[in-house]
Amino acid sequence: MQQSSNYGTTENRLLYSTRKSMVPALNPLLVIFFWLIIPTLIIIYNMVKNYCYRIEFYTNYVMVREGWIARRETKFAFNGIVAVSLNQSVMGRLFNYGDVHVDVIGKWDVSTTAIKDPVSLKNFLQTQIRSANVNYFESV
Repeated sequence: MQQSSNYGTTENRLLYSTRKSMVPALNPLLVIFFWLIIPTLIIIYNMVKNYCYRIEFYTNYVMVREGWIARRETKFAFNGIVAVSLNQSVMGRLFNYGDVHVDVIGKWDVSTTAIKDPVSLKNFLQTQIRSANVNYFESV
């Protein structure tokens, strides 16, 4: 006995089709987790990056060190500093941070952002510039 198939006939035509809803896939806990974990990772990355940035002042030179995995060191003569400028926002004044820009003779300038206690750094650098200028003019 042969059975007949009803698939090719007009009696079996598609009347309605549906798919699963995307709403259950957007579980509120997953959404909250995504919106919390990504900013947390970015904050941790920026904290490590800021922690690994260091400016060291020696008697004859200044060393700028940055990086944790990939390190970069920039070294320039301390007596080559011409001017120091400070930029501090309202938030920077409240939380004691700011941007310090150091102008260096004949080389690249050093621009730092979000330095702790930028006023004391600026005062220190200006004192060093004045003493270097006095020493230079005394030797001439």
